Amino acid sequence: MPSMHVLPRSFPQKINHDGRYVRLEPLDERHIPDLWQAAQGADESWRYLRYGPFANIEALQTLVLELAERVHQPFWTVVDKADGKAKGWLSICDVYPAESAVEIGSIWFSPALQRSRAATEAVFLLMQHLFVSLQYQRLVWRCLDDNLASRHAAQRYGFVFEGIWRRGAIVKGMTKDVRWHSLLCDEWPRRYAALRSWLAADNFDSAGRAIRRLSDIETIDKSPLSIQFVPADPSDFETLVALRIAAMRPSLERIGRFDPLRARERFRAGFAAENTHHIVLNDQRIGFIVVRLSEDHMSLDHLYIHPDHQQQGIGSLVLGHIFAQADTASLAIKVGALRGSDANRFYQKNGFIFVAEEEWDIYYVRPAIEEAP
Repeated sequence: MPSMHVLPRSFPQKINHDGRYVRLEPLDERHIPDLWQAAQGADESWRYLRYGPFANIEALQTLVLELAERVHQPFWTVVDKADGKAKGWLSICDVYPAESAVEIGSIWFSPALQRSRAATEAVFLLMQHLFVSLQYQRLVWRCLDDNLASRHAAQRYGFVFEGIWRRGAIVKGMTKDVRWHSLLCDEWPRRYAALRSWLAADNFDSAGRAIRRLSDIETIDKSPLSIQFVPADPSDFETLVALRIAAMRPSLERIGRFDPLRARERFRAGFAAENTHHIVLNDQRIGFIVVRLSEDHMSLDHLYIHPDHQQQGIGSLVLGHIFAQADTASLAIKVGALRGSDANRFYQKNGFIFVAEEEWDIYYVRPAIEEAP
């Protein structure tokens, strides 16, 4: 999970990042033919960049080779997995490891890539790498103030507007105001959960159109929710079991299966304080999780939120933290839910897949996300 205590961070390396729809490859000379093809008839796409459009492929080649050689600013080509073609690029820039601050910028997406799930995933992959793998605290999105598309993208990804540098840049001979946005590490789990849900294969129809807008997904919430995880102690058992019973009660009473004694006995049989963390919101303990780590998977044994704090997106926010940790280690997550409880719908909604069932329980798995070599 993102940490705010370890400095400095590592400098981002030029490695592949593999997603469902795109593959990010370090920008290289071999990408030039595809990029030249993608740039045809796309003069407007260069409007807010310091370079482009290009009169010929040789001019594009000169730029690509210069960008690819930058040590302080790693660039990636966006390769669309649908046809294997390179259709744009993006970079990590203004890297300050000692301050744990970094920026995603110098983005050029060709018209074939713009406003697509591939484009969204390309940015998402770098966001995930910076927040989860490298554990940066602050991520910046900077754009010219008159670049309305980039301003909309910043808002869509969840960046917070910070202010304007008046006459902060000169682009193609014109003085421009520069608009700043940021996203912080403790805001990332909510964005991660929302973006993962939007990018899921079942959110797109046969023509590749999104069924739900990113803004419609409930895990995008502009209210300032920031949770912490506090290790439990063996003496916390009574508090934890009481919360477990309170959380289970509403849904199980509806189906006539509420049994507080059984709930207590089952929890005591497997209770291990070292695997248990309180969920803390605004200095109040509102739930808990029990996560066990195995060699090839994580087991989410318990996730309970007190009824007073349910239906607020907190459960999905907690899952975002757990997903981020599992994805970093390329681990699957296994979970079980009591038959008939609301937890079954919750886990399925958040991407878990049914694998087995018994008399009392139904079991699900979220497959591992494999890292690119």
